[in-house]
Amino acid sequence: MAKPSILPSGMKLVGDVSGEEDFVVFGLVEGEVHVDGTVVVEQSGIIRGNVRGRTVTVRGVVVGDASADASIRVDDGGKMVGDVRAPRVNIVKGARFRGHVHMVDAGGEPAAVPSKKRRRRKRHSRRPDETAAQGPSASSGRLPAEPTVPGTLRAAQKADTVVGDAAPDMHRRPPAPRMPVLRRSRARRKDSPA
Repeated sequence: MAKPSILPSGMKLVGDVSGEEDFVVFGLVEGEVHVDGTVVVEQSGIIRGNVRGRTVTVRGVVVGDASADASIRVDDGGKMVGDVRAPRVNIVKGARFRGHVHMVDAGGEPAAVPSKKRRRRKRHSRRPDETAAQGPSASSGRLPAEPTVPGTLRAAQKADTVVGDAAPDMHRRPPAPRMPVLRRSRARRKDSPA
């Protein structure tokens, strides 16, 4: 197994990095990183550019998009600004992340999300008039229909009106009495000159 390439702390690399081995960053990289192995950005490491690898682990700072063939992980204390694209993305509690997450399958295509089928409720097409006219049946086990009380929704449905309409069998409340307006008047003393 080959040793990983390491950029030590205090070193600054300007330009693109590419290779077949793992790459561990303790310093600063200003450019894109494309490796076939694992990219690890340690706590003191900073990458300003896009990152691509088999797996990407961020414990430091990455400013740019990241994509991986296997997984991307942003650890506690890690900071990332950019979009991530991988089959598995893990953003640990305590990590700072700003961007979009794109879940893809191993081939790089967007992952298929199973759709939820909506269940339709069966509606009964019988009207309240028909059920009341039929009465209780022994085979269905239904209870007898309740008597209709004027002013209720059942009474409004029977009369084909809407609650609040002026229907003959519905009682309307009289308007509330108006409260008298009290006015404050100044009391004059009798001994004061007019």
